[in-house]
Amino acid sequence: MYRFSLKHILPIILLVFILPVFMSAESISELRAKINERNSQLAAIQKEIDKYELELEKVGAEKSTLITAIKKLDITRNKLLADVRKTQTEIDNETLNIQKLSIEISEKEEKIQQNNQAIAEAIRRINEADNFTMLEGVLADEKLSKFWETMETLDRFQVELKKDVERLQDIKDALFENKNEVEARRTTLVSKKVELDGKKGVVEQNKAETNSLLKVTKNKELTYQELLDQKIEQREQFEQELFEYESQLQFVLDPGRLPSAGKGILKWPLNHIRITQQFGKTSDSGRLYSSGTHNGIDFGVSTGTNVYAALGGVVEGVGDTDRYAGCLSYGKWVLIRHNNGLSTLYAHLSGFAVSVGEGVSTEQLIGYSGNTGYSTGPHLHLTVFASQGVKLQKLGDIPGRPITKCSAATIPVAPRDAYLDPLIYL
Repeated sequence: MYRFSLKHILPIILLVFILPVFMSAESISELRAKINERNSQLAAIQKEIDKYELELEKVGAEKSTLITAIKKLDITRNKLLADVRKTQTEIDNETLNIQKLSIEISEKEEKIQQNNQAIAEAIRRINEADNFTMLEGVLADEKLSKFWETMETLDRFQVELKKDVERLQDIKDALFENKNEVEARRTTLVSKKVELDGKKGVVEQNKAETNSLLKVTKNKELTYQELLDQKIEQREQFEQELFEYESQLQFVLDPGRLPSAGKGILKWPLNHIRITQQFGKTSDSGRLYSSGTHNGIDFGVSTGTNVYAALGGVVEGVGDTDRYAGCLSYGKWVLIRHNNGLSTLYAHLSGFAVSVGEGVSTEQLIGYSGNTGYSTGPHLHLTVFASQGVKLQKLGDIPGRPITKCSAATIPVAPRDAYLDPLIYL
C-alpha cells in the first residue's frame, strides 16, 4: 500500500541543506592566512618605498655634485629593488587569491549539483503525491488525522522547496561572480608579470648608469661639472634648432577635429600627481628653454614608477634618443594616437611596457618613469598634440636642417600650434 508521509521527504530536505564545505574549509582558511600575511608584507614594503621617495626628494633639492648624483642612483636602486619585491609579492597574492577562488568555485558547483539532484527528486515525489487522489489518500492512511498531517507536511515542503530554488539561484549568481573575479585576477597576474620583468630591467639600467657615471667622471667632481656644462650646451643647441624647424611648419588647426575642453577626457598618467612644470610660458620656462616655452607638463616622480596611458589608442611610436651620443632630447619615449583627435607623448622613461602598433586601453601600463634624455632629475614629461599636426620625423631627413647630434634619431615633431595644454583635458 502506498504511503506518502514525512519519512519520505526528510532525507530530501537533509540533502538540500547540507553544504559540502568540510573537506576544503581548512584549505580556504590556510589560503586566507597566507593572503593576509602577503598583505602585511605589501604594507611594510610600501613604507620602505615611501621612505626612499622622501630620501630622493631631499637629495634632489641638494646641489648637483658627483656625490649627490651617486647618492641618488644608490637610493633609486634600493627603491627599485623594493618595487621588484612589492610586485613579486603582488604576483604571489594574486596566485593565492586564484587558488582560493578555485576552491570556492568547486564548492559551489558541487552544491549546485546536489541541489539539482535533490530538487529533481523532490519534484518527482510531489508529482507522485499530486497523482495520488484524495480518496486514495484517505483509504491509504489508517487514520484520517495522519493523512492530513502528511498533506500539511507536503505543503510546507513545497514552500521550502521554492525557497531552496531561490537559494540555488543565489549560489549560481555567486558562482558567476567568482568566475569573473578569477578572469580579472588572471589578467592582473599577466600584467604584473610583465611589470616585474620591466622593473628588473630598470634595476639593470640603474646599475649600468652608475657604472657609466663613475667611468666617465673617473670619480672626479671637476670632470662631473664639466660634463653637466657640456650637456646643458648641447641641450640648448638642440632645443633651439628644433624650435626653429617646428616654427616654420605650415599648419592650420581645425578645432572641430578636437574634443571640447573638459576635465577627465584624459586620465592622469600616474597614481600620485605632483606637477613640477606647467605648459607654455611659465616662471621657469624662459630660464630652462631657449624657446621660452614648455611644450608639455612635467610630473615629479622617482625612477621606475608605473606610467599609464591617459586614454585608449594605438602606440604610434616608441624611441630612445639616448642611443645617439649627444642627442639630449626625450630619451625613452612613447607616442599614443587616440580616436578623439588627440595624441599623447610620454618622455624621459626608463623602460617600456608596450610596442609600436599595439592597441592600449585607458590607464594601461605603458612604461616606467625615468631620467633619460635631457633631464635635470627623474620625472615624467607629458605632451598633448592635436593628432592632425604631429608626425614622427627622422631628424636627419629635415631638408637643409640636420639637428645637431641627433640626425639618426626619430622623435615626434609638430607645428607650435599643434601643442596643446594637457591640463585642458586632464
